[in-house]
Amino acid sequence: MSHQCIARLQQAVDIVHHSSHPQNRIAATLFHEQDGWAISQVNFWPEIIDKTFGRDARIGNSSGTIHAETACLFKAAFENGHKCQGASIAVTDPPCPNCVKNMAEAGIDNIYIDHKGFHKDFAKRRIEYFQTLSVRLAQKAGISIYEVNRKDGSIVPITIADKAYIPFNEKPVQCFSDSHQFRSPDTISSEIKTALAYCLNGTKTVQVVAVSHPALGFDSIRNDYEITHPETKYSYIQEACNRLLMYATRHRLIIQYQTVHVSETPTSREFVNLIGAGITNIHISDTAKVRDEYSLQAKKLLEENGIINFNE
Repeated sequence: MSHQCIARLQQAVDIVHHSSHPQNRIAATLFHEQDGWAISQVNFWPEIIDKTFGRDARIGNSSGTIHAETACLFKAAFENGHKCQGASIAVTDPPCPNCVKNMAEAGIDNIYIDHKGFHKDFAKRRIEYFQTLSVRLAQKAGISIYEVNRKDGSIVPITIADKAYIPFNEKPVQCFSDSHQFRSPDTISSEIKTALAYCLNGTKTVQVVAVSHPALGFDSIRNDYEITHPETKYSYIQEACNRLLMYATRHRLIIQYQTVHVSETPTSREFVNLIGAGITNIHISDTAKVRDEYSLQAKKLLEENGIINFNE
């Protein structure tokens, strides 16, 4: 495994210059040792965002970029038909908490980080987010993290998960394969943020329903103080649309009609990830219900420019 993760990390390093980001160029290689596949991606602006708004525009309070780790998950599942569950990822820089939450939902087992990534100015400015929250999220989700020195071949553990550990999953994503069990999109709960999509599992249509809840491994009762008093700007909550997208990458489900139904207006980052996943239609049950004002700003921007078709 050590030889393979170093080789996969080298693949990421070899393409990092392909990133169009002017300051923070990041690349990752997602790979599945048992199944024998590997996918490499850099952080990037989806073409529709790049052409319409340019690279300096904010989508609500989010950048318009898809992070390299999340881009790998999308490409592996939605373009190449790979199940991401049980895969590992090698990345040039320490991952942000949002990407760790995504990787947890997608079923990633290991994260390998290039040791040079810890010495970049970008990492030094944001290292507290990695040390305080990214590592904690990985520990709770059962993900092992390693620092890799490609030159001397050393692999130093940052946190190692017990192989027997099963992370707590407070509200598992539901996947219905029997059409008689399908929920009407009109009935998804307004009490808890919910996302719903019809997906292809091979040739069979299934329905996936996800709700917002604490990141994988966290208990909203036992970990209440930690969740409600984050030490950084990042949240412990994994939003419904992100959970739905990551569940789809975990199980290689293709979202039909490029359409997602959601009970309330997505967050800015959810919107960007939905665009990165190829979603062009969003049905919102209650547009007035939002996490913050930036959700409405992002929705207005995307609607006025025809990026997303909204059906309310």
